[in-house]
Amino acid sequence: MGVAAEIPMVPGEWLRALAVRVKLHRTEWRVLAIIISSPHPVSARSVAKRLHVDYGLVKRVVRELIRWNLLDRAGGLTFQPDHTRWGPSRPPSTTG
Repeated sequence: MGVAAEIPMVPGEWLRALAVRVKLHRTEWRVLAIIISSPHPVSARSVAKRLHVDYGLVKRVVRELIRWNLLDRAGGLTFQPDHTRWGPSRPPSTTG
């Protein structure tokens, strides 16, 4: 089994959309890169261990990425690729 078979491929359109549509900071990019490149859902603790950063920091970053609809949490952390859902959460409507 070669190295290429072990490295998951991330679709280029995901990366292009992220680069154009979302302004992320360094730790957010690092956390997102680990999650996108993982073939299976991951935990915040496993991301913190892989990046050698504080678990609390990773949890804060993950909460923000979920708030922006970049990640799904069901059954572990996974990337949410539908770029039409990305962006800050909107407060509930008070009209009506």
